[in-house]
Amino acid sequence: MLGWGQAEVFTAESCGLIHDIGRFPQHFRYGSFHDADTMDHGRAGRLLLQEEGMPSLLKDNEWQKISCAVEYHNKKVSDIPGNLPDDAVLLLKLIRDADKMDIMDLVINSVSDNGFKELPDMLPHITPGRELTPEVISQTPFCH
Repeated sequence: MLGWGQAEVFTAESCGLIHDIGRFPQHFRYGSFHDADTMDHGRAGRLLLQEEGMPSLLKDNEWQKISCAVEYHNKKVSDIPGNLPDDAVLLLKLIRDADKMDIMDLVINSVSDNGFKELPDMLPHITPGRELTPEVISQTPFCH
């Protein structure tokens, strides 16, 4: 669909696996996944990957794309820098969309399994519903 080669697909799959790596230190330190009350897990993930030496394992361009996707996947569109390279933006959009689809599955399953009892702890300010709001659609680049 995107016309990506094997290298781009591998990068996207790898990024999909590691984009939430900042959740580990977040939960370890705070016992919570709520960024507003703890820390920005996207930024924490990029810093963790950097501290563990990931940039030295990759070409500069690959590190730039992956670090952007990890750091900004959880940001509002208005909080994403406007000067990112096109290939980094494309990977970021893909990871953001996949992350939204993943969380929607969690939300729907939580509502189905226990009637939304635990979800407010995981996702404050979320109410049950299966409709995609215009705001969600506008934040999903590949839905346009």
